[in-house]
Amino acid sequence: MKKRNISIGVAIAIAALLFAGTGIALAGEENVEDFYFYQESMVEGTGLVMVDKDINTVPAPGYPSHNLETNLHIHGCGDYEVDQVLKAVIVDRYYTPNGTFNRPVSQSIDYCEDAEMTFKPVTLTSGSMTLIDDDTSIKWKEDLCIKNHQIDTAMRAKYTDADYIKKTIESNVSCVEPYEADVDEWDDNEEVAVSGCGIAKMDILSTVSGASHIGVVVKGRDPHISMIRVSEDYIGNFTIEKHMKVKMNKPWNAGKDKKEWLPCPFEADLGHDVEFYEGDC
Repeated sequence: MKKRNISIGVAIAIAALLFAGTGIALAGEENVEDFYFYQESMVEGTGLVMVDKDINTVPAPGYPSHNLETNLHIHGCGDYEVDQVLKAVIVDRYYTPNGTFNRPVSQSIDYCEDAEMTFKPVTLTSGSMTLIDDDTSIKWKEDLCIKNHQIDTAMRAKYTDADYIKKTIESNVSCVEPYEADVDEWDDNEEVAVSGCGIAKMDILSTVSGASHIGVVVKGRDPHISMIRVSEDYIGNFTIEKHMKVKMNKPWNAGKDKKEWLPCPFEADLGHDVEFYEGDC
């Protein structure tokens, strides 16, 4: 991979997600950014890799009850080359694109990655492998799960026991909280409810020699009911391209978000640990 070209492409992709894909205005002199986090990573080498990134926009006191999550875990051993951009923004107050009124809070988490991983046993002269995970495999594993509690939606891209992974992935979770707008500045009782809006989005292009899982779950207002559940598992040598997006309004009277009812979409239960091997199915 050409580092400079990829870095520029990743940055452009993030900008497009923030300002075009979500439809949420996060820029301008009149916006107040209550929280901002940005990380750009470029890593290339051979050895043992353990990466864990957990981003959670848990609101402060007085903020809305919803939050967003992006969780990334990469473990494995061998050749590793990756470019990543991660950005999280909480805007305390922001003006809509036409500038006619403002809303109290919006949030977004964007993630973009271009990576290539090849399994290769490596002799280590120091360090520990106890943090790899609960099993003994040091083949490549990557797990990306995003959650938007405002619209009760979670998406997941997971790879396990992989000899080779090459992929480009972009994800976005964003939300605007519902609120009450004054229609008469002279009468505090004249207000109209304005719905909020949430988005969860993931685009994947990957070539994998191992086990792959793609999942989506959208819960209804009754958390016991799944409006949408997608679970796809592939074991072997596959090229996978996916474009997934959920966009949903949240009415003013929708109630509090139910964090405990939104797990990451899970892979198929095959009753045993899966090992990828060369041979007949």
